[in-house]
Amino acid sequence: MADITTITQGGLEASVDARGAQLRSLRLGGVEYLWQADERWWPRSAPILFPIVGKIRNGFATCSAGECHMGRHGIARNYDHELIENTGSSLTYRFESTAETREAYPYDFRLEMTYAIEGDTTLAQTFAVTNTGDVDLPFCLGGHPAFNVPLREGEAFEDYTLWFSRAWTGTSPTADDGIENYGRMRTMIDGTNRLPLTHDLFANDSFTLEGVPDSTISMVGPTGHGVRVDFEGFDHIGVWSAGPSAEGTPAPFVALEHGAAPRRARTRTTCSSTSRTSSSPCPARRCAVRLASRCCRRARIAPVALAFAGAFLHARGRFGKQNRTINDEGRHP
Repeated sequence: MADITTITQGGLEASVDARGAQLRSLRLGGVEYLWQADERWWPRSAPILFPIVGKIRNGFATCSAGECHMGRHGIARNYDHELIENTGSSLTYRFESTAETREAYPYDFRLEMTYAIEGDTTLAQTFAVTNTGDVDLPFCLGGHPAFNVPLREGEAFEDYTLWFSRAWTGTSPTADDGIENYGRMRTMIDGTNRLPLTHDLFANDSFTLEGVPDSTISMVGPTGHGVRVDFEGFDHIGVWSAGPSAEGTPAPFVALEHGAAPRRARTRTTCSSTSRTSSSPCPARRCAVRLASRCCRRARIAPVALAFAGAFLHARGRFGKQNRTINDEGRHP
C-alpha cells in the first residue's frame, strides 16, 4: 500500500511516495503536470536514480569493493525511504545501506531526499549522498520526472516543442541495448533553439544532450503551458518517452531526466544536489512548470572531492561492450 505524503503552499501541491521517495503528483490550479504512472506505458512517475543512471551491461560490474548487481537506474527506487521530517511545506526522506543493499552495491551510504516548496510555484528537490563507509563511494545521481504531454484536452503530443535558451547544435549518443554508444552520435538540434516533439524521436529509446545552453530546457504546448528544467551543475539531460501500449496507443508523456556524471565521495563526506520545480500559468512559449537542478553544497556540509568512478560510466556507454573493473583509485586498471 502506498505511503504518500502531500505538502502545499500557495497554489502548488506536491505528493511524495515513501517507496523510492518518488514524486507522485505535482498540481497547480487543478492541473496535474506529472505523469501518473499508467502501467500500460510506464508504471512510475519520477524515480530517483542512484547509484547508477541508466544501466550496467548485463546488470553486472566489478569494482574495488566487490561485485555490483543492479538493474536499470540502480536500487534507490526499489526501497521504502524513511520520512524523517515534515514541516508542511517540505519533506525529507532517508535511505541507508543495509546487508541487502550491499549484496547489489557493496558500499555503505546514506541518501537523503528533500522536497521543499519555495514561494507559490517552486518545488525544490535536494539529493544528499553521504559516504558512511571506510572506502571511497563511487556513484551516479539523477532524477527522472515524467510530465503529461499533452496537458490539456484538445491538444496533441505533436503540438509540443522543446525550447532552448538560444540556437545551438546538439548531438546524442545512439543506444545499444539500453547503453549509450558515444562512438556513434546523431545530431538532434542543428543550429536552432527548438525541437518539435514527435513519437518518432523515441523510436530508438531516449536521447541524451550535453552542453545544453545555460543548462535549461523547456517543453511547451500551444497554450504556453508546459515544463522547464534547469539543471545547472548536472552533466546531461535525457529525453525519453515509452513505446505504444499493447493496444497501439502512443505514450502521452515525456520524461526530462537530469543526471550527474559519476562521482566519488571520500569517506565520511557528503555530496548534495538540488533541483527545483516551479509552476505557474504563463504566456505562449513559456513554461508553466519549472524544474531546476544544480549541484550545490549546503553550508553545513563539508566540500567533497569528486572523481570519475569507472564502473558506473557503463550507464553512459563510454566503455564499449566489456564489463570493466575499478581499482582503488576509481580508475580503470
